[in-house]
Parts: sequence; C-alpha cells; structure tokens
Amino acid sequence: MAVLLTRTIRFCVNDPIDETDWSAEISNSFAAWPTMCGFGRYYELDVTCRGEPDERTGYFINIKSIDDVVRREIIPFASRQILDEDQQQPIGFETLLQRILERLNENLDEVVHEVCWRFTPFLSVSMKGDNMSKCIVRQQFSFAASHRLHVTELSDEENRLVFGKCNNPSGHGHNYKLETAVEIDAQPLENNNLPRPFDATELEALVRETVIERFDHKNLNADCAEFAALNPSVENIARVCYELLEPAVGNEGVALREVRLWETEKTSCTYPG
Repeated sequence: MAVLLTRTIRFCVNDPIDETDWSAEISNSFAAWPTMCGFGRYYELDVTCRGEPDERTGYFINIKSIDDVVRREIIPFASRQILDEDQQQPIGFETLLQRILERLNENLDEVVHEVCWRFTPFLSVSMKGDNMSKCIVRQQFSFAASHRLHVTELSDEENRLVFGKCNNPSGHGHNYKLETAVEIDAQPLENNNLPRPFDATELEALVRETVIERFDHKNLNADCAEFAALNPSVENIARVCYELLEPAVGNEGVALREVRLWETEKTSCTYPG
C-alpha cells in the first residue's frame, strides 16, 4: 500500500549568492540552511514523495536523500533564479516549481508527488508531479465577527442543549482565519514570459471586497443578509465564503478550489470537503 511522505526543508537566500559556501557543514537545519545572513529571504519547501515502504525497514525513501537533493540541486538553482535581476525573461513561481519538480524527479527516481513552496507563513504555492500544468495558490486572511448559534425551530432549552455557551442571547465573537485555495494554469516552460492569469495581489483585492468588508466587525446574525435565515456555524460560514468568492475568482485559467475557515486555533472547516 502506497504512502505519502512529506519532508520540509527550510532555507534562506542571501545576497550575494556567490558568497554561499554550499559545501559547509550544516549545523542547524531545524532553523534553516543556508543560515540567514543580514537581510536575506526565508522560505520553506515541502517535498511530498509517494511510494510503498520496504517490508523490512519500513522505508520507501530515506529523508536524507531528499535533503541532499534539495540542498545540492534545488536551493542553489532557486537562489540564483530569485536573485538574478538581469534575466531577460524572469521566470514566474509556477515555472520555477515545474523546474524544481523535474530536477527532484530526475534525482529521486520519479517518486515526487508534490512540492509546496511557502513564501510566507500565510502564502504558499503547490504543484503536483503528475500535473505540472496547474498550481494551487493558498493565501490567508482574517476578520473579526460576532454571532449567536440559534435555531428558531428549536425551543430555548433545546438550543441551549445543542449550542451551549454559543447560544448566549448577546452572542460572542471570533477572530476568524480564512484560507483560499485558487488553482491557476501554469505557464508552459517554453513560454515563461507570458503574463500570469492571476496573482496574490488580485486575490487579496477580491477577498477584501467580497468577504472581509462584508463580514469584518459585524454581527453576522443581525448585520449580514447571508445569515438572516442561516445559522452562522463555522460550517455555514465556510460555505457562504466559498459561494461568494467562487464566481468572483472564476476566470479563464483560474478557479477557486476550496476555502478553509478557522473559528479558533483548534476548529476549522474546509468547503467543499
């Protein structure tokens, strides 16, 4: 039975790249390697491999092999692409992911299932090895709102039994965190200078106009028509956010795949599921 194994490699891109000693001993890979020097750039790269574990060892791939390939082949290549401001045709992040996937599979016997590049703790781009014509951009947002969980068809006692403190007549508030997952067409490798169909700046503007301004610092029950007759549970809020954003995001080569809404750090809902 095949499994998916994910290895996260943390690294920094320092300027100038030529001063990086790629043969240096790695002393703190937990934080990042190369280490941050001055005002560098910090990234995380998730490499997910797919395979069947060996019956004796339980391994199907040694994580040291993943680390070695990423540090020997991927980080130097990606760093030079990021810092080379003299490129006549700078490549986009999707093209960079395509080339990273190709190099990883060349060195890891075609077992790489997906790569995810986290540019910040709140923005990432991922691509699957068997479909390099698409990539998923995930971006996070936040808004604060209050609500009361209450169903008019139930008695007051039944509402208290079902919703507990969340049925408080005065309501209660949350700092919601929203993550959107948008699929975009990746630029072909031979046409990496084409304009992107979508970017994070456009996504931020759409989410702000469509969701944040609509719900932020509002009483969802009293102020928002979407919940006038709909109990504003985390499940329903996630679905409403998706239904509002899906037509706004939809464009040629662009599609909203899912949204994930955190009500608290411990509770979240993804729609569609």
